[in-house]
Amino acid sequence: MKSSLIFLCLFSCNVCGIKAFHNLAFGRNVTGYYSGTDISTNLNTGNLTDGDGINTCESLSGTYFRFQIGLQKTYTIESSRLVFKGPSTTNGTSMYFFDSTHDWPFDEDINYRTEIPHTVVFEAQRTGRDFFFNLWQTPSIAIEIELCEIELNGCEVDHYGEDCLPCNKSENCEVCDVNNGACYVCREGYMGPNCSMSIYF
Repeated sequence: MKSSLIFLCLFSCNVCGIKAFHNLAFGRNVTGYYSGTDISTNLNTGNLTDGDGINTCESLSGTYFRFQIGLQKTYTIESSRLVFKGPSTTNGTSMYFFDSTHDWPFDEDINYRTEIPHTVVFEAQRTGRDFFFNLWQTPSIAIEIELCEIELNGCEVDHYGEDCLPCNKSENCEVCDVNNGACYVCREGYMGPNCSMSIYF
């Protein structure tokens, strides 16, 4: 029997706050499509962000899946979650989370060899306006999934903590850490604590 490999990618956008961060995806529409060997079907639904991770699931069958949530303004994501109806058997699954800008070197890969769990959590910070995930199978044999909820937990950019307080960042800091307010990404040409050191001597 040929082993199958499913790749699942989450491209930056939340369900039940893991640390009580705001669920930025709640109530937003999810767009995308999924395809089988012969047809492609567009998806346009609010079921995946309605806060009900049990009763309003989408049953999808295909070889490739792509989903997108647009936040309309820039946010920093502390963590994101995919909630499935239940564990799914697989011969190999990889999941990758990122946003629409692709300009940070911070991402997260999660691999499952035999089973996709009920809940998949990504804890890599991302900043962007649009968040995505892709799922595809190799070889191209159709699979069935029941996805119930997508969560994006975080704050508006330049804010941090569960209460989303304003960051006190220096002029050399590009993005502050959504967990503690410290500088997370320096502006080009700077490095070190609070981005106080120039790389040009």
